[in-house]
Amino acid sequence: LAGDWTGLLDPTGDGRESYPFYLRCDGIGFPIAGADSRSRDWAVPQVLSYAWVRSSGAVSISIIQDTELLFLNGDLLGGGLFFSGSYLMLEDGVEISTGNFDSFLSSGMGSFSLGDQLQGKWSGTMEKKAASAQIVRMVVDSMGMILSGDLDGDSFLAINGSLPSLDLDLDSVGRLGALHLETGQGQVFDFPFLLVDERGDLFGGAGVEIGSGEVFLHLARSRG
Repeated sequence: LAGDWTGLLDPTGDGRESYPFYLRCDGIGFPIAGADSRSRDWAVPQVLSYAWVRSSGAVSISIIQDTELLFLNGDLLGGGLFFSGSYLMLEDGVEISTGNFDSFLSSGMGSFSLGDQLQGKWSGTMEKKAASAQIVRMVVDSMGMILSGDLDGDSFLAINGSLPSLDLDLDSVGRLGALHLETGQGQVFDFPFLLVDERGDLFGGAGVEIGSGEVFLHLARSRG
């Protein structure tokens, strides 16, 4: 398990689409950090984590953060380059999500780039807990600049004369830095981080709409 693992969580039964996650393990295969694009962001020693690897290739990982538990159970495949199986999330002992996951062992620094994983046209939703989802569209160039974009037709604004842009904080797992967005009608959003998957098909993250509350950005890249 030593190294960085990146992939997708695929929930079942709650109507959500697949979303990116990553897991980082130290040199002996102990989980030390990870995140997903639905707001979870953890690292030891703030969390407790455990991993068991059997000679058959079966793997079990447990991550405990406050009152939330994440269990990953699966198998190492392809000579130890792929890790897939099922997951379960609990909050105060109550199931909040379950499904399947697929991940692969990152080749390390430089595995992700703005040009390969983010350049292009994106569309999707901005979800809110107490309101209907809004439609998001954006066009990103090879340097991570958001050339154009809108929220239900309300364009994102340049900030201090500069268009919003995306930067890779961890290019071994597809973790992007903070993003600030403002619309012409006054909606303001802050995202502490975002994730993109290795194929460059999905990206998004959890953030806050100022004066409103938590939001989730989920975008898919348009092909063709």
